[in-house]
Amino acid sequence: TDVSTPGHINITVKIYSDGVNSQLFDKLRIGDTVGMSGPWPPKRMRNLRLPGECVNIVCFGVGITEAIEIVRGELKRGDAKRIILLYANRYREDAFFRKELSEIQARTQSSSTDCIFR
Repeated sequence: TDVSTPGHINITVKIYSDGVNSQLFDKLRIGDTVGMSGPWPPKRMRNLRLPGECVNIVCFGVGITEAIEIVRGELKRGDAKRIILLYANRYREDAFFRKELSEIQARTQSSSTDCIFR
């Protein structure tokens, strides 16, 4: 969720037939509630960002949900000369947000390489 929308959260969940936690999410229906803890990061760390020319982000699977917002935030901030996103999945088909990543790639004239782990 974009940080400019306080009090609002979007959750992306990949459902695996053998996934214990994803099965719990799969049983949820519209209107069901889920307990949350947070906020994260703690208040003392929210504005902590070390200056630098290069931002490196590593995520796996559904972790792209948070990482893509970090990429967008860094692009909006504009002070990093390079943003490197390493996004890995077990299978190519498992990749989330392909369209959004392609749009960012086209807009920033960047390149990408698929990273698949099995």
